[in-house]
Amino acid sequence: MQKLAPALITGNAVVIKPCLEGTEIAQAIAKAFIAGGVPEGLVQVLPGDREEALGLAAHPDVDVVTLTGGTAAGDALARAAGAKRFIGELGGNSANIVLADADIEDAVKRIVPSSFEASGQQCISTQRIIVETSVFDEFLHRFIDAAKRLKVGDPTLPDTDLGPVVSSRAAARIIAMIDDARGRGCRVETCGELADCIIPPTIVIDPPVGTRLIKEEVFGPVVVVIRASDIDDAIRIANDCEFGLQGSCFTSSLANAMRMSEEINVGSLWINEASRFRLDNYPFGGVGRSGVGREGLPCAFEEYTQPKFTGIRLP
Repeated sequence: MQKLAPALITGNAVVIKPCLEGTEIAQAIAKAFIAGGVPEGLVQVLPGDREEALGLAAHPDVDVVTLTGGTAAGDALARAAGAKRFIGELGGNSANIVLADADIEDAVKRIVPSSFEASGQQCISTQRIIVETSVFDEFLHRFIDAAKRLKVGDPTLPDTDLGPVVSSRAAARIIAMIDDARGRGCRVETCGELADCIIPPTIVIDPPVGTRLIKEEVFGPVVVVIRASDIDDAIRIANDCEFGLQGSCFTSSLANAMRMSEEINVGSLWINEASRFRLDNYPFGGVGRSGVGREGLPCAFEEYTQPKFTGIRLP
């Protein structure tokens, strides 16, 4: 929807190529637009997998390719698209920093849902939590306690906080990353039982350098909690990653907030709000391996239009 609405408003026709698991939802969205009065043919859905996506990106009648997905998929589609405009909202490994002067109770309250709701399956879900040493133990105790209170299970029930991940393939990949952390001797807190595609909130404490959960995007209900000696160390840890989509910092100091804004390598940064928070009136997109281009209505209008100059010499 964040792509489709501004593209239509600026006069484009749109072909949606959803992931396989999202095909029925994409078809329902297209039908809703047609039922709402959008002329038939302006919104179409192309089911399929990689081959169809690459073919669509390379098609000469496609002027813009915009993707929300993984970095590997973005690389492949950008190559297929060639010289045409490409907007990639790609992978993330969001760092949420908790400084010693933060309101710890508020930080826990906001970071827990950012970590685990939607089973962690958003590009801006919290993945790395970086906490100054002096408040590390207090934060960790409160965070684990709050995670254990989450209800895991049937997503159709109104009181369920997190349900299954999208597929058995995704579950196997997430479990392999947790096993990698265990194999490196990490302390792993699992707040519930594994069951098919249901992965309970999982917290990995102080993983060593090289752990997959530090470097890769997990896209699941798993976070790492990392100790930082001071604000300089927190910034270093946050930036030691090829992804830079969105991050956050909890602090009571405006000076610290402005320093984070200057020095954290992300496309957008929230202060005293967790990373899984987005408004459509600000530029949204990543740096590094997290993508190219910006979404959000003002930027999207520019991305989905083409500037044109006309000069007239008066006789």
